[in-house]
Amino acid sequence: MVNPMSAERASANEFKKPSRRKKRSSPLKTALNLLILGAIVTIGVGLTLPTTPVGGVVKTASDKIGLNHALWLKMGLARDPIDPAVAEGDATRAVADSNKPWDGLVRLTPAQIAGIGVQTTLVQKQTQPVKLELPGTTAYDPDTLTKIRTRFQSVVDKVYRSIGDTVQIGDPLVDLFSSELADAKNDYMTKYAQWIHDAKLLEKNRKLFAKQAGAEQAVLDSETIEYKSKMDYLVAQKKLFVYGLSESDIERIGVAAISEGRTSGKAIEKGDETAKMTLRSPTAGKVIAREAARGNLYDTTSNPLLTIAPIDHLWVWVNVFESDLAKIRLGEFMEIEFPYQNEVIHGKVEYISSEVNADTHAIRVRASIPNSGNLKSDMYVRARLEIPPVEGRTLVPRVAMIASGDEKYFVFVRVPDQKNTYARREVHPFQEKDDYVIIDHGVEAGEEVVTTGSLILSQRYEDQFVIHNGMPTTDHSRPDTSEPSEPAKTQASGSTPGRGTTSTSRDRAGI
Repeated sequence: MVNPMSAERASANEFKKPSRRKKRSSPLKTALNLLILGAIVTIGVGLTLPTTPVGGVVKTASDKIGLNHALWLKMGLARDPIDPAVAEGDATRAVADSNKPWDGLVRLTPAQIAGIGVQTTLVQKQTQPVKLELPGTTAYDPDTLTKIRTRFQSVVDKVYRSIGDTVQIGDPLVDLFSSELADAKNDYMTKYAQWIHDAKLLEKNRKLFAKQAGAEQAVLDSETIEYKSKMDYLVAQKKLFVYGLSESDIERIGVAAISEGRTSGKAIEKGDETAKMTLRSPTAGKVIAREAARGNLYDTTSNPLLTIAPIDHLWVWVNVFESDLAKIRLGEFMEIEFPYQNEVIHGKVEYISSEVNADTHAIRVRASIPNSGNLKSDMYVRARLEIPPVEGRTLVPRVAMIASGDEKYFVFVRVPDQKNTYARREVHPFQEKDDYVIIDHGVEAGEEVVTTGSLILSQRYEDQFVIHNGMPTTDHSRPDTSEPSEPAKTQASGSTPGRGTTSTSRDRAGI
């Protein structure tokens, strides 16, 4: 028979759960959990940091992780992949060196050089002139333009030349008809006749005085009268020269009949010819402007009747921008190409304007070129100004030069006395071409600059600067051991937000 109490206890024990013993965590597992938690917190803080400019480039989120890596490196929790000592397996030395002042040099192992594909080339001395290409146009030389004007009020009776005609010295241009001209000729004839009369009277009185048949006072009076009349005659003659008459024109005036008689064989002006004259070309050239028209009245205030330009030479005006003005010197050689004439002519810089055009911000530079007769004014030209090489200027391949966001330029120079070591050097370019750059100063001929791999070296330089200095800076052409600049302090405090992936002068100024 079953005991009821035993059965009840057995049923209670059947449903009773056994108690569990609390296990103790191991110290190793606790340390691992703390390490993982610390790493997660560090990454989270790094991703929330403000962007910081390094070398003129604002760092992005991936670069923030680089800053955290630098923090772990100083804590001894990471390895430096840049330092050759780490690449060789000496992590203890890498951590110790990260606390030393940085000398600003980038050091690579032979394996890293091979992996990057670093190549160098020698800096060359500038030996060829620099060619500066400038647009321009031709123009006539205004100093040699001949403007034919009337020098008295007159009516144009005939015009012999039109625009584009070529003239020689002495060719007729315009016939004029004027009453003022007739008055001037009549005055000249009168003065000439009076002078001839007084000269003959003086000669007669001198003969009488020599024979003691005349008084000395009569001779003196005759000399005074003859001198005065001669001066009046010469003034009247000069007036005709001013009016534009030539010597041959004056010889045709009727006074020749008085002094030489009509049997002298000279053609004498007759009738209304006294009021006429022909303007002749005083120079050889081409008529480039014409205002004269038959039957119109002109005076000294009117526009020129004709304008003649010489065809033996032309001016060339080119525009030089302010940034290139320092390259221009008087006397420099200039090659001038006429693209539509298939002609190239050489000239020299003769004049540099002292004014800058307010609209184009360009300075006008002038040269003179010979003209075979086919060239005209206002033709388009392409001028190439040859700037001779300057002592100290060098050539480097374009791929070797690195531009930073703060308008500075750098190259990496191989340190000659240190194996596989490179120094970043600031350079000042004079002119950039497609495949090379002329450096005004910064490197010397014979030095080795990095061509292939220069961008990777630049990034390694930036990273090493962050690791060894703790805070990026916009100007680290040399190691910075001073306090960070105001913009850097501002961004470090988190008061200035990030500005993207490029840097401007406003970023550098902390604006």
